[in-house]
Amino acid sequence: MMKPLLLFLILLPLTAGALVIYPEIYTSETLKNKYEKYSFRVLIVPGHDDETKNGAVYRGLLEADLNVKLAQELKRFLETDPRFQVILTRDENGYQPYLVDLFQEGRSEVTEFRDRVKKVHRELVGGGLLKDTEAPVAHVSVSSEDSIKLYGINYWVGRNSVDLVLHVHFNDYPGRLRAFPGKYTGFAIYTPDRQLPNGRASGELAKSIFERLKKYFTVSDFPKESTGIIEDPDLIALGASGSLYNPALLIEYGYIYETQFIDVDVRPMAVQELAYQTFLGIKKYLDPNDDSVESSILPYIWRNGVGIGLRADPDIFALQLALMAEEVYGCGPTGNFFNCTHRGVIALQKKYGISPTGFVGPKTLELLNSLY
Repeated sequence: MMKPLLLFLILLPLTAGALVIYPEIYTSETLKNKYEKYSFRVLIVPGHDDETKNGAVYRGLLEADLNVKLAQELKRFLETDPRFQVILTRDENGYQPYLVDLFQEGRSEVTEFRDRVKKVHRELVGGGLLKDTEAPVAHVSVSSEDSIKLYGINYWVGRNSVDLVLHVHFNDYPGRLRAFPGKYTGFAIYTPDRQLPNGRASGELAKSIFERLKKYFTVSDFPKESTGIIEDPDLIALGASGSLYNPALLIEYGYIYETQFIDVDVRPMAVQELAYQTFLGIKKYLDPNDDSVESSILPYIWRNGVGIGLRADPDIFALQLALMAEEVYGCGPTGNFFNCTHRGVIALQKKYGISPTGFVGPKTLELLNSLY
Protein backbone atom coordinates (compact mmCIF):
# COMPACT_ATOMS: atom_id res chain seq x y z
CA MET A 1 0.00 0.00 0.00
CA MET A 2 1.23 3.49 -0.86
CA LYS A 3 2.24 5.56 2.15
CA PRO A 4 -0.01 8.58 2.95
CA LEU A 5 2.81 11.11 2.43
CA LEU A 6 3.56 9.77 -1.03
CA LEU A 7 -0.11 9.77 -1.95
CA PHE A 8 -0.42 13.41 -0.82
CA LEU A 9 2.60 14.45 -2.88
CA ILE A 10 1.43 12.65 -6.00
CA LEU A 11 -2.00 14.26 -5.99
CA LEU A 12 -0.82 17.85 -5.69
CA PRO A 13 -2.21 19.76 -8.70
CA LEU A 14 -0.26 22.09 -10.97
CA THR A 15 -1.38 24.44 -13.71
CA ALA A 16 -2.76 23.06 -16.98
CA GLY A 17 -4.00 19.93 -15.23
CA ALA A 18 -0.55 18.40 -14.92
CA LEU A 19 0.67 16.67 -11.78
CA VAL A 20 3.78 17.40 -9.75
CA ILE A 21 5.38 15.40 -7.02
CA TYR A 22 6.46 18.31 -4.85
CA PRO A 23 4.25 21.36 -4.17
CA GLU A 24 5.47 24.60 -5.73
CA ILE A 25 5.17 27.16 -2.94
CA TYR A 26 7.32 29.93 -4.43
CA THR A 27 6.51 31.19 -7.92
CA SER A 28 7.51 34.27 -9.87
CA GLU A 29 4.19 35.83 -8.98
CA THR A 30 4.46 35.19 -5.24
CA LEU A 31 8.03 36.46 -5.11
CA LYS A 32 7.23 39.69 -6.96
CA ASN A 33 4.16 40.25 -4.83
CA LYS A 34 6.22 39.74 -1.66
CA TYR A 35 8.79 42.29 -2.85
CA GLU A 36 6.16 44.84 -3.88
CA LYS A 37 3.93 44.68 -0.81
CA TYR A 38 6.02 43.44 2.09
CA SER A 39 9.73 42.78 2.51
CA PHE A 40 11.95 40.32 0.71
CA ARG A 41 14.31 38.20 2.82
CA VAL A 42 17.58 37.08 1.24
CA LEU A 43 19.95 34.64 2.91
CA ILE A 44 23.51 34.84 1.57
CA VAL A 45 25.71 31.83 2.21
CA PRO A 46 29.45 32.35 1.61
CA GLY A 47 30.59 28.91 0.54
CA HIS A 48 32.97 26.75 2.59
CA ASP A 49 34.57 28.00 5.78
CA ASP A 50 37.91 28.11 7.55
CA GLU A 51 37.05 25.08 9.66
CA THR A 52 36.62 22.53 6.88
CA LYS A 53 39.19 24.19 4.56
CA ASN A 54 37.83 22.44 1.46
CA GLY A 55 37.39 25.48 -0.78
CA ALA A 56 39.63 26.47 -3.67
CA VAL A 57 43.09 27.90 -2.93
CA TYR A 58 45.61 29.71 -5.10
CA ARG A 59 48.76 31.55 -4.02
CA GLY A 60 47.50 32.04 -0.51
CA LEU A 61 44.08 33.28 -1.58
CA LEU A 62 41.39 31.18 0.09
CA GLU A 63 38.03 30.83 -1.59
CA ALA A 64 36.37 30.84 1.86
CA ASP A 65 37.70 34.37 2.49
CA LEU A 66 36.89 35.68 -0.99
CA ASN A 67 33.36 34.31 -0.69
CA VAL A 68 32.82 36.38 2.46
CA LYS A 69 34.07 39.56 0.78
CA LEU A 70 31.71 39.17 -2.17
CA ALA A 71 28.82 38.22 0.12
CA GLN A 72 29.38 41.37 2.17
CA GLU A 73 29.44 43.53 -0.97
CA LEU A 74 26.22 41.93 -2.17
CA LYS A 75 24.61 42.54 1.21
CA ARG A 76 25.69 46.19 1.04
CA PHE A 77 24.06 46.69 -2.36
CA LEU A 78 20.86 44.85 -1.46
CA GLU A 79 20.46 46.95 1.67
CA THR A 80 20.33 50.13 -0.39
CA ASP A 81 16.75 49.01 -1.08
CA PRO A 82 14.78 49.02 2.19
CA ARG A 83 12.53 46.23 0.90
CA PHE A 84 15.37 43.73 1.16
CA GLN A 85 16.15 42.12 4.48
CA VAL A 86 19.55 40.48 4.16
CA ILE A 87 21.07 37.80 6.36
CA LEU A 88 24.65 36.49 6.12
CA THR A 89 25.26 33.00 7.44
CA ARG A 90 28.84 33.90 8.37
CA ASP A 91 31.42 36.68 8.26
CA GLU A 92 35.13 36.95 9.15
CA ASN A 93 34.29 35.87 12.71
CA GLY A 94 32.47 32.68 11.73
CA TYR A 95 28.88 31.50 11.54
CA GLN A 96 26.02 33.38 13.16
CA PRO A 97 25.38 32.14 16.74
CA TYR A 98 21.95 30.68 15.92
CA LEU A 99 23.51 28.52 13.21
CA VAL A 100 26.34 27.41 15.49
CA ASP A 101 23.70 26.30 17.99
CA LEU A 102 21.81 24.47 15.26
CA PHE A 103 24.93 22.69 14.01
CA GLN A 104 25.79 21.61 17.56
CA GLU A 105 22.82 21.38 19.95
CA GLY A 106 20.35 20.92 17.10
CA ARG A 107 22.45 18.38 15.26
CA SER A 108 20.00 15.53 15.87
CA GLU A 109 17.13 17.64 14.44
CA VAL A 110 19.15 18.36 11.31
CA THR A 111 20.17 14.71 10.94
CA GLU A 112 16.56 13.59 11.28
CA PHE A 113 15.47 16.19 8.72
CA ARG A 114 18.19 15.11 6.28
CA ASP A 115 17.39 11.42 6.61
CA ARG A 116 13.64 12.02 6.27
CA VAL A 117 13.79 14.04 3.04
CA LYS A 118 16.32 11.67 1.50
CA LYS A 119 14.14 8.68 2.35
CA VAL A 120 11.04 10.24 0.76
CA HIS A 121 13.02 11.22 -2.33
CA ARG A 122 14.43 7.70 -2.72
CA GLU A 123 10.93 6.26 -2.49
CA LEU A 124 9.66 8.65 -5.15
CA VAL A 125 12.51 7.72 -7.48
CA GLY A 126 12.10 4.03 -6.70
CA GLY A 127 8.40 4.24 -7.47
CA GLY A 128 9.08 5.85 -10.84
CA LEU A 129 7.46 9.12 -9.81
CA LEU A 130 10.72 11.06 -10.20
CA LYS A 131 13.53 10.55 -12.68
CA ASP A 132 16.88 9.55 -11.26
CA THR A 133 18.91 12.29 -12.95
CA GLU A 134 22.67 12.62 -12.74
CA ALA A 135 24.55 15.82 -11.95
CA PRO A 136 25.97 17.28 -15.18
CA VAL A 137 29.18 18.36 -13.45
CA ALA A 138 31.13 16.26 -10.94
CA HIS A 139 31.55 17.97 -7.56
CA VAL A 140 33.87 17.32 -4.66
CA SER A 141 32.14 15.08 -2.13
CA VAL A 142 31.12 16.94 1.00
CA SER A 143 32.27 15.77 4.40
CA SER A 144 29.75 14.68 7.02
CA GLU A 145 30.35 17.98 8.82
CA ASP A 146 29.63 19.99 5.67
CA SER A 147 26.52 17.91 5.06
CA ILE A 148 25.21 18.83 8.51
CA LYS A 149 25.90 22.51 7.87
CA LEU A 150 24.25 22.56 4.45
CA TYR A 151 21.20 20.56 5.48
CA GLY A 152 21.11 22.62 8.66
CA ILE A 153 20.89 25.82 6.63
CA ASN A 154 18.08 24.31 4.53
CA TYR A 155 16.30 23.25 7.72
CA TRP A 156 16.62 26.78 9.15
CA VAL A 157 15.50 28.43 5.89
CA GLY A 158 12.31 26.38 5.78
CA ARG A 159 11.34 27.68 9.21
CA ASN A 160 12.27 31.34 8.87
CA SER A 161 10.40 32.82 5.88
CA VAL A 162 13.40 33.25 3.59
CA ASP A 163 12.49 34.22 0.03
CA LEU A 164 15.83 33.56 -1.67
CA VAL A 165 19.00 31.66 -0.78
CA LEU A 166 22.21 32.68 -2.56
CA HIS A 167 25.34 30.56 -2.22
CA VAL A 168 28.51 32.48 -3.12
CA HIS A 169 31.48 30.53 -4.53
CA PHE A 170 34.59 30.79 -6.67
CA ASN A 171 35.51 27.91 -8.90
CA ASP A 172 38.30 25.42 -9.50
CA TYR A 173 38.56 22.02 -11.14
CA PRO A 174 40.16 18.66 -10.33
CA GLY A 175 43.64 18.04 -11.64
CA ARG A 176 44.95 21.61 -11.63
CA LEU A 177 48.46 21.84 -10.23
CA ARG A 178 48.08 24.01 -7.13
CA ALA A 179 51.09 26.21 -7.96
CA PHE A 180 49.87 27.09 -11.46
CA PRO A 181 46.79 28.84 -12.86
CA GLY A 182 44.30 26.65 -14.69
CA LYS A 183 42.93 26.75 -18.21
CA TYR A 184 39.30 27.70 -17.50
CA THR A 185 37.76 31.09 -16.76
CA GLY A 186 34.35 32.66 -16.28
CA PHE A 187 31.22 32.44 -14.15
CA ALA A 188 28.41 29.87 -13.95
CA ILE A 189 25.10 29.71 -12.10
CA TYR A 190 23.81 26.43 -10.67
CA THR A 191 20.07 25.97 -10.16
CA PRO A 192 17.97 23.15 -8.67
CA ASP A 193 16.81 20.37 -10.95
CA ARG A 194 13.42 21.27 -12.41
CA GLN A 195 11.84 18.26 -10.66
CA LEU A 196 12.62 19.80 -7.27
CA PRO A 197 10.05 22.05 -5.59
CA ASN A 198 12.12 25.21 -6.05
CA GLY A 199 13.27 24.43 -9.58
CA ARG A 200 11.11 26.74 -11.69
CA ALA A 201 11.34 29.93 -9.63
CA SER A 202 15.08 29.47 -9.14
CA GLY A 203 15.60 28.98 -12.87
CA GLU A 204 13.69 32.15 -13.74
CA LEU A 205 15.69 34.20 -11.27
CA ALA A 206 18.95 32.67 -12.52
CA LYS A 207 18.19 33.92 -16.04
CA SER A 208 17.85 37.49 -14.81
CA ILE A 209 21.15 37.38 -12.89
CA PHE A 210 22.86 35.63 -15.79
CA GLU A 211 21.87 38.41 -18.22
CA ARG A 212 23.38 41.02 -15.90
CA LEU A 213 26.62 39.15 -15.20
CA LYS A 214 27.31 38.32 -18.83
CA LYS A 215 27.10 42.00 -19.80
CA TYR A 216 30.41 42.65 -18.04
CA PHE A 217 31.90 39.21 -17.40
CA THR A 218 32.48 36.10 -19.47
CA VAL A 219 30.58 32.84 -19.09
CA SER A 220 32.60 29.82 -17.98
CA ASP A 221 34.50 28.14 -20.79
CA PHE A 222 34.59 24.83 -18.93
CA PRO A 223 32.64 22.71 -21.46
CA LYS A 224 30.05 21.40 -19.00
CA GLU A 225 29.37 24.94 -17.74
CA SER A 226 29.37 26.69 -21.11
CA THR A 227 25.60 27.23 -21.10
CA GLY A 228 26.08 29.48 -18.08
CA ILE A 229 23.08 28.10 -16.18
CA ILE A 230 23.31 24.48 -15.04
CA GLU A 231 20.56 22.43 -13.40
CA ASP A 232 21.88 20.17 -10.68
CA PRO A 233 19.88 17.55 -8.70
CA ASP A 234 22.60 16.72 -6.16
CA LEU A 235 23.82 19.98 -4.63
CA ILE A 236 22.56 20.17 -1.04
CA ALA A 237 22.85 23.96 -1.23
CA LEU A 238 20.11 23.97 -3.86
CA GLY A 239 17.77 21.64 -2.00
CA ALA A 240 18.81 18.14 -3.03
CA SER A 241 16.19 15.48 -2.22
CA GLY A 242 13.51 18.15 -1.89
CA SER A 243 15.13 19.62 1.24
CA LEU A 244 14.40 23.21 0.19
CA TYR A 245 11.21 24.75 -1.18
CA ASN A 246 12.63 28.26 -1.28
CA PRO A 247 14.36 29.53 -4.44
CA ALA A 248 18.10 28.91 -4.28
CA LEU A 249 21.09 29.59 -6.52
CA LEU A 250 24.75 28.70 -6.29
CA ILE A 251 26.92 31.13 -8.24
CA GLU A 252 30.50 30.32 -9.19
CA TYR A 253 31.77 33.85 -9.84
CA GLY A 254 34.94 32.83 -11.63
CA TYR A 255 37.99 30.64 -11.18
CA ILE A 256 40.07 31.35 -8.08
CA TYR A 257 43.30 31.79 -10.06
CA GLU A 258 41.98 34.41 -12.51
CA THR A 259 44.15 37.51 -12.38
CA GLN A 260 41.34 39.90 -11.40
CA PHE A 261 41.03 37.97 -8.14
CA ILE A 262 44.74 37.46 -7.50
CA ASP A 263 45.87 41.05 -8.17
CA VAL A 264 45.23 43.00 -4.97
CA ASP A 265 44.78 46.34 -6.78
CA VAL A 266 42.06 45.00 -9.06
CA ARG A 267 40.36 42.45 -6.79
CA PRO A 268 38.14 44.96 -4.91
CA MET A 269 36.77 46.28 -8.22
CA ALA A 270 36.06 42.78 -9.53
CA VAL A 271 34.33 41.67 -6.33
CA GLN A 272 32.31 44.90 -6.19
CA GLU A 273 31.09 44.68 -9.77
CA LEU A 274 30.22 40.97 -9.55
CA ALA A 275 28.18 41.71 -6.44
CA TYR A 276 26.52 44.71 -8.04
CA GLN A 277 25.47 42.84 -11.18
CA THR A 278 24.01 40.08 -9.00
CA PHE A 279 22.08 42.68 -7.04
CA LEU A 280 20.86 44.24 -10.27
CA GLY A 281 19.75 40.86 -11.62
CA ILE A 282 17.64 40.27 -8.52
CA LYS A 283 16.18 43.79 -8.65
CA LYS A 284 15.24 43.59 -12.32
CA TYR A 285 13.64 40.18 -11.80
CA LEU A 286 11.43 41.53 -9.03
CA ASP A 287 10.85 44.92 -10.64
CA PRO A 288 11.31 45.01 -14.44
CA ASN A 289 10.94 48.81 -14.36
CA ASP A 290 13.93 49.26 -12.06
CA ASP A 291 16.14 52.12 -13.26
CA SER A 292 19.32 51.51 -11.23
CA VAL A 293 22.61 52.50 -12.86
CA GLU A 294 24.12 49.83 -15.09
CA SER A 295 27.44 49.45 -13.29
CA SER A 296 29.01 50.22 -9.92
CA ILE A 297 32.36 51.07 -11.58
CA LEU A 298 31.09 53.02 -14.58
CA PRO A 299 30.95 55.98 -14.95
CA TYR A 300 34.70 56.22 -14.44
CA ILE A 301 37.22 58.97 -15.12
CA TRP A 302 40.30 57.95 -17.11
CA ARG A 303 43.21 60.38 -16.86
CA ASN A 304 46.20 58.42 -18.14
CA GLY A 305 46.84 56.70 -21.43
CA VAL A 306 47.26 52.93 -21.30
CA GLY A 307 48.65 50.42 -23.74
CA ILE A 308 49.70 46.85 -24.25
CA GLY A 309 51.80 45.25 -21.52
CA LEU A 310 50.36 47.00 -18.46
CA ARG A 311 49.18 44.75 -15.64
CA ALA A 312 46.98 44.88 -12.55
CA ASP A 313 45.73 48.38 -13.30
CA PRO A 314 42.31 49.63 -12.13
CA ASP A 315 42.12 51.94 -15.17
CA ILE A 316 42.44 48.92 -17.44
CA PHE A 317 39.80 47.01 -15.50
CA ALA A 318 37.37 49.92 -15.95
CA LEU A 319 38.39 50.20 -19.62
CA GLN A 320 37.56 46.53 -20.14
CA LEU A 321 34.14 46.97 -18.54
CA ALA A 322 33.49 49.82 -20.99
CA LEU A 323 34.64 47.67 -23.91
CA MET A 324 32.30 44.90 -22.73
CA ALA A 325 29.43 47.38 -22.59
CA GLU A 326 30.30 48.48 -26.13
CA GLU A 327 30.30 44.79 -27.21
CA VAL A 328 33.78 45.05 -28.71
CA TYR A 329 35.59 42.89 -26.16
CA GLY A 330 34.90 39.31 -25.18
CA CYS A 331 37.72 38.29 -22.88
CA GLY A 332 36.38 39.56 -19.57
CA PRO A 333 37.84 42.21 -17.25
CA THR A 334 41.23 41.29 -15.81
CA GLY A 335 43.08 44.57 -15.29
CA ASN A 336 45.79 43.38 -17.70
CA PHE A 337 46.30 44.96 -21.14
CA PHE A 338 47.29 42.25 -23.58
CA ASN A 339 46.30 41.24 -27.11
CA CYS A 340 42.58 40.82 -26.45
CA THR A 341 42.28 44.29 -24.90
CA HIS A 342 44.41 45.70 -27.72
CA ARG A 343 41.96 44.29 -30.27
CA GLY A 344 39.03 45.62 -28.24
CA VAL A 345 40.46 49.13 -28.19
CA ILE A 346 41.02 48.99 -31.96
CA ALA A 347 37.39 47.90 -32.45
CA LEU A 348 36.20 50.76 -30.22
CA GLN A 349 38.31 53.26 -32.14
CA LYS A 350 36.98 52.04 -35.47
CA LYS A 351 33.42 52.16 -34.15
CA TYR A 352 33.78 55.87 -33.30
CA GLY A 353 36.03 56.97 -36.16
CA ILE A 354 39.29 57.28 -34.24
CA SER A 355 42.60 56.19 -35.73
CA PRO A 356 42.83 52.48 -34.73
CA THR A 357 46.16 52.42 -32.90
CA GLY A 358 45.11 50.07 -30.12
CA PHE A 359 46.59 52.54 -27.63
CA VAL A 360 44.36 54.60 -25.34
CA GLY A 361 45.65 58.07 -26.11
CA PRO A 362 44.11 61.55 -25.74
CA LYS A 363 41.30 61.09 -28.27
CA THR A 364 40.30 57.68 -26.92
CA LEU A 365 40.46 59.00 -23.35
CA GLU A 366 38.17 61.84 -24.37
CA LEU A 367 35.77 59.37 -25.99
CA LEU A 368 35.73 57.06 -22.95
CA ASN A 369 35.14 59.95 -20.56
CA SER A 370 32.30 61.27 -22.71
CA LEU A 371 30.64 57.85 -22.96
CA TYR A 372 31.30 56.59 -19.44
